[in-house]
Amino acid sequence: MLSNNKPYYQFIEQFSNSPYSELVDREALEKHFIPLIDVLQRGIEQKIIKNVDRNLLGAFLFHPLSYLANPRLCHGWTLNSDDLETAFTMAWDAIKL
Repeated sequence: MLSNNKPYYQFIEQFSNSPYSELVDREALEKHFIPLIDVLQRGIEQKIIKNVDRNLLGAFLFHPLSYLANPRLCHGWTLNSDDLETAFTMAWDAIKL
């Protein structure tokens, strides 16, 4: 959870929003996500997940959770395990058929 990895999260967030992120080899980075991409593709083929662009899937699956994990955006609110479960369920509901 974020509380265990806060410095890493903050670094990734800052780097991702900096001009330096444009220097990253996107193809090399995407190779790390192949297992996840494969799972999403199987879900689409099995008609479990909506057949939409991967960027849309990512936006509805990961960005809500990332937003909630960001203490700068959710100032004064601590995400507990029930909230995390609810957030994941809501993100899943957004992409499932």
